[in-house]
Amino acid sequence: MALVVSLLRAHDIKRVVDIRSRPASQWAHQFDKVRIEPTLHAAEFAYSWRGELLGQRPEGTEFYDEDGCTLYDRVVARPGFSDEYDALKATANEQRTALFCLEEEPERCHRYHMLGIMLTRDGFEVLHIRKTGRVESQKDVFLRLGGEQRSLLDAPKPWRSPMPMEGGHGVAGKPTR
Repeated sequence: MALVVSLLRAHDIKRVVDIRSRPASQWAHQFDKVRIEPTLHAAEFAYSWRGELLGQRPEGTEFYDEDGCTLYDRVVARPGFSDEYDALKATANEQRTALFCLEEEPERCHRYHMLGIMLTRDGFEVLHIRKTGRVESQKDVFLRLGGEQRSLLDAPKPWRSPMPMEGGHGVAGKPTR
């Protein structure tokens, strides 16, 4: 946790928005919400959990395809998502804000594939802080992944998670039908 606090300070972050659908970890208990929230508050960071609507593992089979991948167009169409997303943008306009999840690789996370695309489209500069302290912009990740074939601001078709959501809903990440 000391590394996270150090990285947040190094990048002048004031607020941490936890975007995990389930703010607990089977493997890294130090990042469970019940532990990280008081740690961040003690280090003078604002913290909020907004993963219920901004996370990529909603309840319901209608949000997953036959491969178990999250269908982002359906996630963002849920009741309440737009209001929560607008609140996130308002927060980011007020304070330098970090979106927190446990996936270090942007290309494996909805932080890049869903929220990063949306925030970039809405004029925000999205930077991914790597565990080494290096920062990779949304555009840099996009280009590294061969994105020059489409616009940085356009969601890919189909707009879905890059992999099945293991531990999400159903067996091996596939929703129960």
